[in-house]
Amino acid sequence: MPSADKKIREAFLKFVSAELDGKLESINIKYHRDFIKFTNSNDEYVFSSNPVKGGSESFANLARKGDIVIKRRKSDTLLLTKEGKVYLFLIKRER
Repeated sequence: MPSADKKIREAFLKFVSAELDGKLESINIKYHRDFIKFTNSNDEYVFSSNPVKGGSESFANLARKGDIVIKRRKSDTLLLTKEGKVYLFLIKRER
């Protein structure tokens, strides 16, 4: 497995096994995927997602510093709370 693919796979496994519930500190792109950090945490997470049911904006285009992200351990769904509205994203599996 090439080095970049291995890093992407490791980042995905870290993300999918994590339980997340916190305020976003930063949102960027890494390995052509969404890259997030939380306030009061050194942990970084990399993932790909699609908006669920009727959503059209990508996570990276919609999320901003201070928004709330919630994801349960082993869940394939991420919740973004922004200005009192909840947006759902389906996590893409990495091979």
